[in-house]
Amino acid sequence: MNKIINIFIFLIILVFASCSTKPKVTQDIYNLRAFAERGLDSANKEIAQGNYASANSLLSEYKRMAVLSDDSSLIARVCLSYGNALYYIGKTNEAFAEWEEAAYEALRAKNPELLSVSRIFKAKGNLMSGRSAAQAVLDEVNRESTNIKKDRFFVAYSWQVKGLALRALSRFKEAEDAMKQSLAIHEKKKSLENSSFDWYTIASIRSLANNTA
Repeated sequence: MNKIINIFIFLIILVFASCSTKPKVTQDIYNLRAFAERGLDSANKEIAQGNYASANSLLSEYKRMAVLSDDSSLIARVCLSYGNALYYIGKTNEAFAEWEEAAYEALRAKNPELLSVSRIFKAKGNLMSGRSAAQAVLDEVNRESTNIKKDRFFVAYSWQVKGLALRALSRFKEAEDAMKQSLAIHEKKKSLENSSFDWYTIASIRSLANNTA
């Protein structure tokens, strides 16, 4: 991780050597975006593996890159992941602030799909923290997920949140079916970490179903 942060610092120095506020040179902007995109993928893998503190440190830097590149879509996607990392280390209010910023940036980018994704991330946070009832979360996910079609990982995420809401409502068969939809996508994408989470959640649903049978 230190190596990555050192590279980040080098890039920032390079950028600020050529401009006083934010990068104006096309190549500088491209380099920042490309590095942040690659870093975001790595940070998401850290989150999936449960390395939340490490992901939090990385995403803090990648967010700065995204802001410097003035790419609203990239800022929004970094904020979504950053919110997750913050939530899992107990910084709940900061997490919600990141998800709200993601929604704002999605609006600024005029990207309705990313806006719906942002709302679903926040809905999951509401479910996990008890800020919203499971039925309200399920209704929101059902409504917003119709806009999510391009990014298959976000489609899978929508199914996950739907499954978690259905589990909380004790609708176990529907909950397992929803998680299997997420699992199918993750297995096709060969995402071992996310597939493991799907299987873990399915196991918890089956356990609850047996306990109430």
